[in-house]
Amino acid sequence: MHGRRSAGGNPILWQAVIWFLVGFSSAAIHVYSSYFLQLETPKELMGRVWSIASTMQNVVPFIGPAVGGVLMGWVGVGGVFVVAGGLYVLMGAAVGVAVRWLGIKVPEGGAAG
Repeated sequence: MHGRRSAGGNPILWQAVIWFLVGFSSAAIHVYSSYFLQLETPKELMGRVWSIASTMQNVVPFIGPAVGGVLMGWVGVGGVFVVAGGLYVLMGAAVGVAVRWLGIKVPEGGAAG
C-alpha cells in the first residue's frame, strides 16, 4: 500500500519520548530550584520559603490537567505536547539567561560546601 504516512511514525513511541523528556526536565528543574532556594534563603526564613515552594509544587499539578484540557480544545492533543514542551524549553532558557545575567556563582564545594 502506497498511502501517505505521517512523519511522526508511531505516536505511542513519540509520547513515550516526550514524557521521558518532560520527566527529565522536571527532575533537573526541581534539583536546581531546591539548590537555589537553599543557597539564597536566609536561615530564619527557610521554613516559610520551603513551605511555600512545597505548596506550589503540590498545587500546580492539579491546575495542569484543567489548563491542558482547555488547551486541547484549541490545539488538539499533539498541540498540547508541543506547547508544553516549548514552555519548558523557554523557561529553562530564561532561567539559564537570568542566572548568567545576575552573575550567580556556585560555591566551590557545591550546595553543601
